[in-house]
This record gives sequence, C-alpha cells and structure tokens, in this order.
Amino acid sequence: MPFIIRSYTDGDRERVIQLSQSVYAGKTGSFSLVEQIDGKRILAKVVAADAETGHIAGYALLSEQVAPMIRLRLELNMEEPYTEAALAHELYDNIEQEVGRLAPYAVEARVFASDPIAIRFFEQKGFVCNHRMEQQKLYVPEANIEPFAHTEKELQRDGIWIGTLSEERALRPDCTEELERLVLETYPDFPNELPTRFRTPNTDASWLHRTDLLAEAFFIARHGTRYVGYSQLEPGPEGSSLAQGYTAVSQAYTKRGIATALKIRGIQFAARQGCDTIYTSNRSNNGPMGRVNAKLGWRVFESEMRMQRIVSSGCDSE
Repeated sequence: MPFIIRSYTDGDRERVIQLSQSVYAGKTGSFSLVEQIDGKRILAKVVAADAETGHIAGYALLSEQVAPMIRLRLELNMEEPYTEAALAHELYDNIEQEVGRLAPYAVEARVFASDPIAIRFFEQKGFVCNHRMEQQKLYVPEANIEPFAHTEKELQRDGIWIGTLSEERALRPDCTEELERLVLETYPDFPNELPTRFRTPNTDASWLHRTDLLAEAFFIARHGTRYVGYSQLEPGPEGSSLAQGYTAVSQAYTKRGIATALKIRGIQFAARQGCDTIYTSNRSNNGPMGRVNAKLGWRVFESEMRMQRIVSSGCDSE
C-alpha cells in the first residue's frame, strides 16, 4: 500500500487516539501527548496515511517540554506490522526536520522497558536512556512498617513532630505560607537531568491551593515553628487505591528518617480508610527515595525509559 506522511487534521483524532491507547491504556503514571494534541505546547503533529484509503498507520507528535525550546518531547507510535518498517523511519525523518529547525538542547522520547522494538528504534536514532520512571505499588496489608515504627518517636525526642495539613490549618494562620516556603525550598532537590545552565527556579506552589487536596492525608514534619518535610496522598486510579504525591525534606534535616516517618503516616492513613494499594512513581536516579520506598514495601511493576538525544552540539558541557 502506498503511504504518505502528512499533517494531522481534526478528522484524524479518533484514529490517533486509538493508536495512543494501544500503547498507554492502563499504564498508571504515564501519559500520551495525544491528551494535549490541541494544546499550545504541541509544535508538530503528522500522520502516516494510506494514500488510497486514508487509513492511518501511525502518528508523531512533537511538544515543548522545557521552555524556551530547551527540551522537546517526541512521541511516535505505529500499528502492527509497521513498527519496524521503513514507514516508521519515514515518519521519524519528517518530524526530525522540525527538530532540526527548532534546534533545542535535546529531544526526549519515552518508551516502556517492556517494548524492545521501540527501544531499539530510538537507539538507532541516537537516543540513550538517561533515567527510568519506575511505577511502583504497595499492597497496604503487606507494608513493612513494623521495623521502622520507632522512627517517629525518635524524631519527637529531637523536637520534630508530624501532623496533618488539616491540623496545621487549625493551629496557625500562616500555615499555607510556611508550607509554600518549604515546597519552594525543596524543589531543587528533585532530580533534574538538564545541565545547570538550562535550569530555572520553579516558583509555582499554586497546587497547594487546590480544593481537592486531601488535607487529612497531607503530612507535615515540623521543628518548632519551621516546616521541614512533607508528604501527601491523592486519590488513586482505582476506587480502593491512593497515589503518593510529592515527598520532600529540607536539606538540613535529611538522613534522620523524616521521609520514612511521613510515608508510614500515609500507609497508616490508607489502612484506616480501607485502601488496599498505594501507587507511586520514582526516578531511577533518585536513590534516597527509592530506598525508602523499597524498605517500606513498594515494588516496581512498570518502568518507562526516558531516552534522550542531544541536538545542539557542545551545549551539554558544564
């Protein structure tokens, strides 16, 4: 069948969604760029279509991931039997022309560790894996918290107390301001694969004002009047589950067991609510949090590889 590579149109939406769901359906913690296909960050969208029937065998999307044009994200999906065919390479070459024109520092592609064909495809294009986003889940009744039950009491002896956002709101009018300070202070501690020159401070703590925050499942570590750590839970993908959100501890208070104690509080909350599973995501290069999760009983069930190709030569050195 003769195929053509052409620009995406609104009439292609249903088929492109089908192709996207064939990869992403049921993948907890991962998302397709198709969800943002009409968004301002989408820079290019093309499809591979049968020239006679119009049948779409694949699509490619390019999005601005880190502004301004520092890192782009590429998503390319093909139906069988075209995943390794020349057509897939033609589709890639088309979107690669746009990458070359925009000249970002890097372009990222996300593939699942269970998909060797996709991994091999992007390796052939010069992409290498710089980290994996590991999807983990904890079966609450089997959580390994007993060996660490003493942690919170030891913190209390050092004057560090753990409460909930609900409790803190009732105790102090500046609760939100102090929490915002902690959130902004700890943002730089999250892993960032970009060279320092491309990083900009994250000054957005607006998520703390969301009306759907679970204040009873938002745990805060306090030393005197100073907030020094937090960990929060959100509704999970299933009715009987929760999802672990951010967890962070001030640099001056790390290695004391605060993150462990905060997460134990979350596990205990889940048990009281009758939730059987807590999902979370962790970057493979975030060793400290990975070790906390592992010792408490979280296990990896899916791994999404973040593959990157440096585009602008010479810009990756510090």
